[in-house]
Amino acid sequence: MVNLWIVPTSPDAWGLVQEHNVYAFSRKGDRDKIQANDKAIFYLIGSNPPVFVGIFDFIGSWEEAKEPFWPSEKAEGRVIYPWRFRLSTLKVGAADARKMSRQLSFIENKQGWSVYLVGSLANFGRPIPECDYQLIFDELTKPPITYQVKPPTRHGMPPPTRVLRRRKIPQLRGPPPSHNELRDMIRDIGLMKRLVAEIEFPINSLRIDVAWHTEVQKMPSYVWEVHIGGNFYEALAKLKHAWDYWRAEPFLVTTEKFEDEARSLLGGTFHEIKPHIRIIHWNDIVKYYRLLTEATDIEKKLRL
Repeated sequence: MVNLWIVPTSPDAWGLVQEHNVYAFSRKGDRDKIQANDKAIFYLIGSNPPVFVGIFDFIGSWEEAKEPFWPSEKAEGRVIYPWRFRLSTLKVGAADARKMSRQLSFIENKQGWSVYLVGSLANFGRPIPECDYQLIFDELTKPPITYQVKPPTRHGMPPPTRVLRRRKIPQLRGPPPSHNELRDMIRDIGLMKRLVAEIEFPINSLRIDVAWHTEVQKMPSYVWEVHIGGNFYEALAKLKHAWDYWRAEPFLVTTEKFEDEARSLLGGTFHEIKPHIRIIHWNDIVKYYRLLTEATDIEKKLRL
């Protein structure tokens, strides 16, 4: 049986795919899903408008790479994507993925269409139906649309030292703070724990509410999404993508209203992160922020 995969890729990697007819994965789980004659539909990360750019056949089995090849590998001087597959070109072009999302059946939540196009294998690691593959193939046979590629955001250097602004701590029995208030509290908790803490941290075409990492590490070790309203499905999708991409520990901050829904989705679509994710009530973030702020003030007085 031939499987049809959506494969998101960066502009730099896409250039190498076209030039060398090769692609690679970092995870054995992705490697083992691919079979000879499966098809890869490449989606270009950071494109505006977002585009599908080509369809390729996977040829034969994987090979293990021994030397850095991809731009990120050469930058770090090590192999990051060892499981390499040979490809054969079927179609190259440019088709508007956002417009097509209304027709594609694998995109069930049309408002949150972009979460289906992230991951080393998109659609939450699942193949797409043949009818969707044919729609994309047919669109790529048309004259390519014009698109631009956003310049990559560079991370890895710690941000300048911030002066923490004392935030008003809400009453715990009242309504929850706003999304941004909770997000900023989580960022400040990370800073008080002497971590590099950043808000709106980019991950492909999405942004994580808060990411924590050390000055030594370039990629996040802990990622946070705050959900007290809005697109709940997208919040979990971003946490799953961060786990797949960086193995960053995921945290979901929410209210009683959404706790049961979160656990239900973690038993289905997002089951892969169920053993790792922590679901936290917003009250606990406020309490922790209060206690840590008081402890930090005492440490300053003691010059610790």
